[in-house]
Amino acid sequence: MTRSSYQLTATCVERRAAGHSGATIARVVGRSETWVSRHLAAWDGAGRELHHAWEEGRLTDDAVMRIAALPRERQAAAVANPTQSKRSGTSASMKHKWTVRRIDAVLQIVQGQLRGWFGEGDSAGLRPQDVRAAVARLEEERDALERRGRRRGHASAKL
Repeated sequence: MTRSSYQLTATCVERRAAGHSGATIARVVGRSETWVSRHLAAWDGAGRELHHAWEEGRLTDDAVMRIAALPRERQAAAVANPTQSKRSGTSASMKHKWTVRRIDAVLQIVQGQLRGWFGEGDSAGLRPQDVRAAVARLEEERDALERRGRRRGHASAKL
């Protein structure tokens, strides 16, 4: 029997709580480290309504990721109408074309901020799990671009 993404993510949460690394968790659930990172970030950012809808299989993984990145007070409305939340997601507001190089540059900036914020709470109006979800999304986008062989990150690429 195939396990749902919710069930796989619950396994990831259990393994993380037991102190396992992302690489170990990825091997156990048979997914990439990026998948594990994105789903753990979504789990952490998801409110009760989103968890319930996710567990019931009423939302796609993309919808879960998008809605989990929203503030919790907006998640219930987004769960009720997931197509309307599409424009609120991270990638929907980015109108320019992403390249591997551009994503790597953004990842370096965001990861530096995460290192600075880790354990320091809400220093800029963002929750660390929101930033982790954005980082995971960017990593997945970069991986997808690399898989498609679309490496357009020339020296002339503008950030």
